[in-house]
Amino acid sequence: MNNPRRDAEKELRSVYRRLDRLKCRGLCQASCGPVAPTMSRFEAERIPATAVTSLPVVCPSLRGGACQIYPDRPLLCRAWGQVDDPLMRCPHGCADHLLTHREMLTLWRRLLRIDTTLYGDT
Repeated sequence: MNNPRRDAEKELRSVYRRLDRLKCRGLCQASCGPVAPTMSRFEAERIPATAVTSLPVVCPSLRGGACQIYPDRPLLCRAWGQVDDPLMRCPHGCADHLLTHREMLTLWRRLLRIDTTLYGDT
């Protein structure tokens, strides 16, 4: 039997796996900003409502220098430091491999397809 939400979770994990693991040194917390307008609807549903906002300059999920939603963080947060763009590149050299803009756009489109499958034309 087809289960759209289970299929969506599987596809989301596949998108996330496309990103390398950073050798993070924990020096970039100041780069954590509001992500609400830049995540898919499906990603937003997986994160507690209190952690999603677009108003503060610093991410409301960052507390004591640590991400409180790390296992469920959206694609934008996972991709930070791993995209070949001056605004997305880790200034501390924690990434071994950088995605091109095209590769990042492909991942984003996959998330949008998840939303379209689950919620219709969004």
